[in-house]
Amino acid sequence: MGKIDLWKKYCLFYEKSFSEQLAYNKERMKKYFEKWRKTDLAKKLRCTDVKDFKDVPITFYSDYSMLAEFENRINNVVKRNPRKKGELLWQYYMRLGREAGAFLDRYMVEPFYFCAKTTGTTGASKWVAHGRTFYENFSKGTAATITIACSDDWGETKLEDGDTALNITAPVPYISGWGAVAFQNHLKLLPPLEVTDNLKDMKRKFLLLLKAIEKGNKIDVGGGIGSLFYMICKYFVNPEEFYGELYRSMQFGVKKMLLLLKLGLLKLHRKERRDISEYLPFKGIIIGGMEAQLYLEFFRREFRLDPLQGYGSTEAGNLMRGDPDRKSDLVPDLRTDYLEFMTEDGEIKDLDELKKDRVYDLIVTPFGSILFRYDMGDLFRVVDFRDDGMPILAFEGRKETILDIYGYYRVTPRILVKALDKAGLKSSDKWAVTKLLEPKEHLCFLMEKTWGYSEETAERLIFNSLLEIHADFRKYVKDFGIKKPSDAVRVEYLRPGAFMRYSAKKARMGAPLGQYKPPQVIPPNRIEVYETLRSA
Repeated sequence: MGKIDLWKKYCLFYEKSFSEQLAYNKERMKKYFEKWRKTDLAKKLRCTDVKDFKDVPITFYSDYSMLAEFENRINNVVKRNPRKKGELLWQYYMRLGREAGAFLDRYMVEPFYFCAKTTGTTGASKWVAHGRTFYENFSKGTAATITIACSDDWGETKLEDGDTALNITAPVPYISGWGAVAFQNHLKLLPPLEVTDNLKDMKRKFLLLLKAIEKGNKIDVGGGIGSLFYMICKYFVNPEEFYGELYRSMQFGVKKMLLLLKLGLLKLHRKERRDISEYLPFKGIIIGGMEAQLYLEFFRREFRLDPLQGYGSTEAGNLMRGDPDRKSDLVPDLRTDYLEFMTEDGEIKDLDELKKDRVYDLIVTPFGSILFRYDMGDLFRVVDFRDDGMPILAFEGRKETILDIYGYYRVTPRILVKALDKAGLKSSDKWAVTKLLEPKEHLCFLMEKTWGYSEETAERLIFNSLLEIHADFRKYVKDFGIKKPSDAVRVEYLRPGAFMRYSAKKARMGAPLGQYKPPQVIPPNRIEVYETLRSA
C-alpha cells in the first residue's frame, strides 16, 4: 500500500480562494434547502412554502421537541440493553441509536445515522441527531484539523498515516469521542479505545496516560480541551506543583497522607527539570474549548511550536480552526456547515458581509443534521481578514457569559483574559468572575493566590488593565466618579485547592461532564456556582 498524502486527501479544499469556497458553500446550501423544505421539521415551522431559506425563522433547542422524545427513548433503550462483551462505545451507540432514533427520519433531510450528547457546560446535557453526511463531514474535518496542526506551511504536513495521537477526550456519545473514532482510521490512539471505553472516570484515564508517557511511549499529536491538556503538561513541567495542588485540594485522610509521602520523595529526589518535549515530542497540538485562549501561550512556550486552535460543537461539528500560517486564529470551515451571523439588533449577515471589530452571534445549518438555522449562542469577533477576504474570527464568549454593569460596559471571557494578561496575572487558570450587586454592581474575581500580590494590589492591577484596554470601562469610571479600584473590581482569594475541590464535588454529585470545572465567567443567574466555589 502506498504512502497516504494526508494534506492532499483532506486539505486541498482550503487552498481554494475565499470566493471559491463561499460559492461552493452557498450552492450546497441552496440544494440542501430544497430537500429540507420537504421534511416534517419544515412543516412544524410552517416553512414548506417559503422560497428562500432566509425566510425560515432562527431556531433554538426548544424548537426541537422531538429531541426531548429521543432523549427519553435512548435512555430507555440503554437501560434495557447492556453493552455486549468486547463492544466499543461507538458500536454500542450505533446499534441502539437507530432503534431509538428511527422516528426522527421524517424531520431530517436524510435518515438518522448517529446521536451525540453535549457535555452540559451551560446547563443540562442535550442530545442531537445527525445523518451520515454530517458524520462524513465531521470525520473529514477532524482529519483535516489534525493534519493542519502538524503543518508549518500550506501544502505540507509532518503528520503521517499510522502516527500516534493522545486520547484524553470524553468518550462516545460525546462528540469528542466520535472524533476519536473518526481519526483512528489514520492514527493509533494512546490509550486505545479498547481500554478507555471501559474506564469509569477521567481520573483513571489520566493516570493511565501519565504512566504510558513515562514509559517512553511516543506520541505525535496532542491536545484536547485546554484545561485538561494543561493539567497533563503541568505534571511533567513541575510535578511538585502538580501534586502540591492535588494535596491541598484533599480532605484529611489516608490518601492525603500517602500523597504527602509522595511529595516528600519528590523533593528528596529532586531532579533537574527536563524539557517537556523530551516526554512529548509532538508534531502538532490542537487546543479546543471555550477557554482555549487561556492556554495557548503556555503551550507555545513549553513546546516551542504554535498550537492550532479549533472550535467545534456537538450541534455542528467542525466549524472553525486556524490556518497553517495563523494557527491561533479561527477560520470558518465551509465544507461542513452554512454559517450566518446575527448582530445585536437581530440583523442576519452572510460571511462576506461581516465588518472588522464587530461581534456576532453564530447561526449554523449543519449539512446532514436535524438542526436548521440554529442559534449556537456563541459570540465571535471579527479580528481581521485574509488577503482573499476570508474573515478571521476570535471566540468572544457565550451570550450568557457576558457581564453587563449598569448597561455602561460589558466584559466577555476574551476581554478578561486580555486584562489579566496585561496585569501580569495570567500564570494561573484558577480564577472565575461574576457580577455582584452589593454594595453596588461590580466585578468579583475569585482566585487562588499563585503570585505574591495582596487582594488590594491585584484589584488595582486588574482595574488599571481594564482602563487601558476597555473604552466603555474608562467611560464608566469617569461618569460614575470611581476613585477606588475596589468600587469596580473586587478580588477574593480562595483557599488553596478550591478549584480542584469544586471539581471533585461536582463529580460526586453526578453533574454533567462540562460542569466539573467552574466557568471562567459565572452568569448572575448561576450564583450557586459562585457560592459553591467560595465554600470549597
